[in-house]
Amino acid sequence: SLQECCDWSDASVVFANAVTWPKSMIRHVGRLAMLLRRGAVLITAVRPLPVDDLEIIRAFDVRGEACHMNFQVAALQLWVYQRR
Repeated sequence: SLQECCDWSDASVVFANAVTWPKSMIRHVGRLAMLLRRGAVLITAVRPLPVDDLEIIRAFDVRGEACHMNFQVAALQLWVYQRR
């Protein structure tokens, strides 16, 4: 599991290229991100954290961004979560 192999609770920025991840994995990343220190940033590509998990959503300030990548024509949707 992610928690067993990686401890990024002291990171200031975490990027999750979640383009093909199932919802269960994204939810798990959201739960792990709740261990980040105040002010740390989690960025997910294409898929946001689940909005039905209010505990996760309340733990972050959220904004949407877009990024152009050299492997696609359209801008890639990014979700930026800053730990409260």
